[in-house]
Amino acid sequence: AVNPNFVPRNWVLDEIIRRVEKDGERDVLRRAMHMALHPFEDAWHGETVEGTVYEGDQEEEARWVGDVPKLERAMQCSCSS
Repeated sequence: AVNPNFVPRNWVLDEIIRRVEKDGERDVLRRAMHMALHPFEDAWHGETVEGTVYEGDQEEEARWVGDVPKLERAMQCSCSS
């Protein structure tokens, strides 16, 4: 079996939400969606998908598929229902 290279973990999603809400950076949504729709790729930036060359952010991609940052390792979520 093959494991996906990109898994949208909580810390990645929290970063995306923060960047969209606080910084108004909507392009990060397109990049994250592209990676989530093609999780088994080794790299995304510069790859051709359906005839279109994808322009991503190589540093961002490497961080999102790399090790969890130390500050995010002990993050706990709770449900407030």
